Amino acid sequence: MINNLEPIIFFIKLGQNDIPLLGEHGLPQLIPRPIGKDIGELVRKGKLNDLERFAEIQIQQEQWDWAKSYLDYLVELEAVEQYNAELPETTQDAEGNEPKPLPVAPERPAVRTVEAVLSPFRREVFKLQRTNYVANIKVELNGKVFDGDEASQDRMARACQFMSDTDEIVWVLADNNPCSVTKSELMEAGRLAGLKQAELWVENKDDN
Repeated sequence: MINNLEPIIFFIKLGQNDIPLLGEHGLPQLIPRPIGKDIGELVRKGKLNDLERFAEIQIQQEQWDWAKSYLDYLVELEAVEQYNAELPETTQDAEGNEPKPLPVAPERPAVRTVEAVLSPFRREVFKLQRTNYVANIKVELNGKVFDGDEASQDRMARACQFMSDTDEIVWVLADNNPCSVTKSELMEAGRLAGLKQAELWVENKDDN
């Protein structure tokens, strides 16, 4: 069996002089299967950090699963070859036992790219990222930095409805400090925030 390990050598624990470490029943030991997380579940929960890292782990898991199936194939191959070798040189023995067909080696799957792994989730990830970007919009005007998320835009619009052109109002800026602002400043800040949101919304029309 040792002679057939070259296809999965990178998945086998090696000892001194790169000799495979053997475990139960004299079989080579595989390195531990990489531990990852379900990418679909992460996306559904809005946890988008490290998606690329978990995609890389999933790629490693797919290759490890193949290596495990290949090792199982070698075990079965050895058992079948031993069984057939013990049969007489006829098509079947006195008890009617015939040679068993040799098992077929599992085909190694192509090594996918991170982009391919994440492709099924691309639309949902974009929508979540877009929502997050909108929630963190900031606009600067006259040295003042305003929150520009949707709720802040609504608040600006409502405040402007009840202000005259000369009115000023105390407004809490993005740094949580209150500041006196004019109607024209609120209107312009709201306009700039709306433009930023529009840019994010049409950044990738195919994903709307």
